[in-house]
Amino acid sequence: MEMRRSTRGMTAVDENLRGLGRLGGPVKRTAAVADAIVKPGMAGRPRGLAVRKTSTSNSIGQPPAKVQKTTVVPTRKQPEAMVRPKNAPISKECEMMTEDYVLDINNYLFDAEDQYLVDELFLSDKKVTARMRSILIDWIVQVHQRFHLLPETLHLTVYIVDRYLESANVEKTDLQLVGVCSMLAASKYEETYCPELKDFEFITDNAFNKKQMLRMEVEVVKATDFDMGRPHSIQFLRSFSQRAAANASIHCLAKYLAEMSLVDASFSSIKGSLIAAGALWLADYIKGSDLDLREAFKSATTGADLEFMKEAVKTGKMIATYVLRVRRVGKLKAVTDKYSSAKMYSASNLSVAEEALMEKMAI
Repeated sequence: MEMRRSTRGMTAVDENLRGLGRLGGPVKRTAAVADAIVKPGMAGRPRGLAVRKTSTSNSIGQPPAKVQKTTVVPTRKQPEAMVRPKNAPISKECEMMTEDYVLDINNYLFDAEDQYLVDELFLSDKKVTARMRSILIDWIVQVHQRFHLLPETLHLTVYIVDRYLESANVEKTDLQLVGVCSMLAASKYEETYCPELKDFEFITDNAFNKKQMLRMEVEVVKATDFDMGRPHSIQFLRSFSQRAAANASIHCLAKYLAEMSLVDASFSSIKGSLIAAGALWLADYIKGSDLDLREAFKSATTGADLEFMKEAVKTGKMIATYVLRVRRVGKLKAVTDKYSSAKMYSASNLSVAEEALMEKMAI
């Protein structure tokens, strides 16, 4: 049974408009000039409004010709067509990333991501292992796809899970509860219409009731200090792809590589900007497109672009190593299956030559 997001119904206005005569219904037309009033004993002379004679042969006894009133509608000047900037967005995802504001947006995102870092050893001495977390995130990716949620919701869900696992020693039996409640909180933050509690009850096969979910939702939100405005790698990736003039195929491959990093706990402590830069660099290398990445990353730091580029290459090699390991083992395939469709430009369907190029970059 496929889950669908709840949406509000749209009211049908066609019937109301037909009643008003706008869609082909009966319309009462009023005469431009009122009919002449004829009084008895006046020999048929019209009284009231003056009527223009159409010809000299008309006699007084004949009814006057109706005059059709014509109105002149002033012509309205057509609005000028919108002109997109030179660096047009590569997709509908980044229509707001215009050339005038992209630098300011990037500078803000780079400054803000330092406030939302997860400790590198956040799973040390915890009951939940890195392997268990990877299985949970792989399942969350499937649930996210089933509910048709935004990419930001997935990234925020993983961040909330990591923050809660960092602050609490979660029992193994409660790990799935932490995952669905993190997605519930992320949906309320990112989505216009978020899934309902009964949807999460169904997706967990009624393993948890509504009271348990609401209590855990409070706990996971407390773990974030009620601050869920973390910049995600998908936001940096959109900006980098636009500035590098990457096509949709390369951008989608970079999204696949960046999303694969969500599954592995070792990437949780790495900044989203480095993951996005490393994913785009690796996608550019695999496709051989030779993008101007120095131009794309130049706003990363002030005067230290070369250092950021080195860190991005290092992160890209880490992503290549993990992706190859997952593809060989054949498990945790939710992200790979998601990006194998034609809608995603078959980004995960790498050819033999492309996998060989990725192996060269693996650590």
